[in-house]
Amino acid sequence: MFYSGSISPPREPPRKKFVIPAAAAAAAMSEAGTSAGVASSGGSGSTLLWPMLTSTNYIEWAMLMQCNYKAMEIWEAIEPGTNVKHPQDRQAMSVLLQSVPKEMWTMLGAKKSVKEAWEVVKTMRLGADRVKDVNA
Repeated sequence: MFYSGSISPPREPPRKKFVIPAAAAAAAMSEAGTSAGVASSGGSGSTLLWPMLTSTNYIEWAMLMQCNYKAMEIWEAIEPGTNVKHPQDRQAMSVLLQSVPKEMWTMLGAKKSVKEAWEVVKTMRLGADRVKDVNA
């Protein structure tokens, strides 16, 4: 068909952009071998990046975990000398277990508090001598 003059050809309707839901993106990222997943933070509805602990990234992992715990207002569960409520402790433990290799789950899950589990991870990755230096 030939168009002439001021008549323009028909246009296609605008195409919708495909948006990947957060859960599908997290699954795709974990399948792709990335070191971080996506998890929702409690009531705020925002999305936080949770790093996966490896044998070489403890310092970066601990820093990101601390930032996320503070954003979720559950860092008090890890700080020494604080009295934390059981639901906060369990929430912090849940996130900790999601951020460590599966081989560590049984050992860390058996701890009474997330504070104890955090110290075990710290000792395992830094070594007992370096932990003493850091805590001093």
